[in-house]
Amino acid sequence: MTEFDFSLFPNLKKVSLDYNNLENIIWGDTSKIEEISWWGVNMDKLNLDLSKFPSLRKVNPGQDNLKILDLSNNPLIEEISFSTSHSLQTLLLPKDCKLKRINLQGVLIPFVDLTSCKELQSVNINYWNTFRKREDVYGPGYPRPFIFVNEDFDEKTIPDDVRENAYYCYILIRVGSSDDDFGRRILEKFKNPWVQYQISEIYPTHFGDGIAKLHYKLRNLITELKRSCD
Repeated sequence: MTEFDFSLFPNLKKVSLDYNNLENIIWGDTSKIEEISWWGVNMDKLNLDLSKFPSLRKVNPGQDNLKILDLSNNPLIEEISFSTSHSLQTLLLPKDCKLKRINLQGVLIPFVDLTSCKELQSVNINYWNTFRKREDVYGPGYPRPFIFVNEDFDEKTIPDDVRENAYYCYILIRVGSSDDDFGRRILEKFKNPWVQYQISEIYPTHFGDGIAKLHYKLRNLITELKRSCD
């Protein structure tokens, strides 16, 4: 089956597209849908525009060829559960974000901006064991995602075992409200066109070589930025 008509079910709140070969979906009224899962779906064939789901609260994305997860027009989003993706490059969240839980384990995303999220209860973002036994191969230590949070972020929302092994799992950067805040300047640097181009050029692989090399380019940017501030 490559086509399905959801307009026949106007009261749907939860939709699972998991492990389907759908290429065309007739949605109809999507205003009531609160949860969508599309695990194991090839995003080269399925164009899923999440902006059409104003009541969306939870997503469980598929890992195949999804490069941008755009939730910027989903103001009610509360939970993102996603694992083992070598292709996701960018996560976009709404400005006044209600996100409570985010789980990106084994997702090789360069950085995640959670600065608009003030209701976070659980944050688990790491590369799992992708770079196990490869310490100092690409640069000092291990490649890991940068997580940008606001000044009031409680790091205890990160699971204990992950937090205790932050050296292997993540780099946390707090962002203040002032324009000259160092964390804010790093975030702005990461969002500039040059960095975004570098991210778009990463070829996804199970070994993560592209994301690893980019990680150290980003760390060098931080070092250069710090020197310019001294």
